[in-house]
Amino acid sequence: AFIDEAPEKLGTDPRRVFLFGFSQGATISWTLALSKWPTKTLLAGVAALSGRAMPELAQPGSPLGKLLP
Repeated sequence: AFIDEAPEKLGTDPRRVFLFGFSQGATISWTLALSKWPTKTLLAGVAALSGRAMPELAQPGSPLGKLLP
């Protein structure tokens, strides 16, 4: 919710916002970005260090899974 509300409440520009995470923070960053992907109104990208994307994010019913063959 914080990331979704930041542009309106804090005046951030989603085209200039990047999430940075290490380990579990990287996993959380991937989860946020991929669970709402693709969207240009959320953030510009993710810098994920030593983390992983959860396999559940590619399930057929997820936003990313719908785009996969």
